[in-house]
Amino acid sequence: MAGFEHSLTGDADRFITYLDQAILSGSVTAQVGRAFGMKVTCWGRDASKAKAKELGYEVPASREAFFSGADVLCLHIPLNKETRGIVTAADLAQMKPSALLPRSR
Repeated sequence: MAGFEHSLTGDADRFITYLDQAILSGSVTAQVGRAFGMKVTCWGRDASKAKAKELGYEVPASREAFFSGADVLCLHIPLNKETRGIVTAADLAQMKPSALLPRSR
């Protein structure tokens, strides 16, 4: 974990990003990101983006800006018919080579 801490702390230009339903379920993670000095950005459906703004999170101008600005991408969404393919190879290709995509079960 030392490498993880070293790569994310002390840099105010780091972004932790949330996609759609993660805005609500990932709020604790967002608070942890903020504690590390990270900016929190969110992207998703109109209702999700409105909720993100209400919670004080940033909403990028475009999907492209969302993915290209991510240092950590958090996906707290269930895999089902509606969400399968929600993140495409083109989305991931826009991300920084150093970006993290944490995996959970």
